Amino acid sequence: MSAIVVALVGASAVGQFFLKFYLGRDSVFGIVPFLNVGMEDNLPTWYSSSALLFCAATLGVIAQRARALRVPHHTAWAALCGIFVLLSIDEAVSLHEGMTRPVRDHVADYFSAWVIPGAILVLIVGLAFLRFVRDLPRRTRRLVVLAGTLFVSGALGLEAVAGIIRTSHAYNPDTQLPLAILTTLEELLEMVGIVVFAYALLDYLGGLTRAREADVPAPVR
Repeated sequence: MSAIVVALVGASAVGQFFLKFYLGRDSVFGIVPFLNVGMEDNLPTWYSSSALLFCAATLGVIAQRARALRVPHHTAWAALCGIFVLLSIDEAVSLHEGMTRPVRDHVADYFSAWVIPGAILVLIVGLAFLRFVRDLPRRTRRLVVLAGTLFVSGALGLEAVAGIIRTSHAYNPDTQLPLAILTTLEELLEMVGIVVFAYALLDYLGGLTRAREADVPAPVR
């Protein structure tokens, strides 16, 4: 997954910063937009959606095994599975973009339309899973917190900055390169966050599997 992320972000950077901004070639037979991590319905979007779905499937397996081993908070793993299915669907069809676009058209304020509701949603989910994360094994907890920080920093933090620039300087050619840089960094943070989370899940699942095979209590802390 790390190799795929490096390849996708590298290809997007070449397309954006060399072909588009340096050579002035916006399309090149559709290759530039097809590889642009800042656009929808293309190769990077399909990868990100698939990676989120992979995490959802892994969470489902963990939930099933945690329940069989009577690990505390096994229902939280199942809830996370559902959340990641929704995130995968959102990545594939841009649900949050479609839902906030009418609001942005009326309020013309990116913070009111997406950043504030998004931050509130993240806060609610964080508080709901606070005890669950606290009770994870130390290694898993650190990886999960790191993954969440990376993902939210990109999905909410840098996207907010890019949204403000788009709202304040629409169609200004001087903002196109900074926007491309911000969008690339935003997607990179999201992708790396997903990779770290997938690693954390597989590492934790390995511990559950060894516990099941050895018929010993599963790790709690």
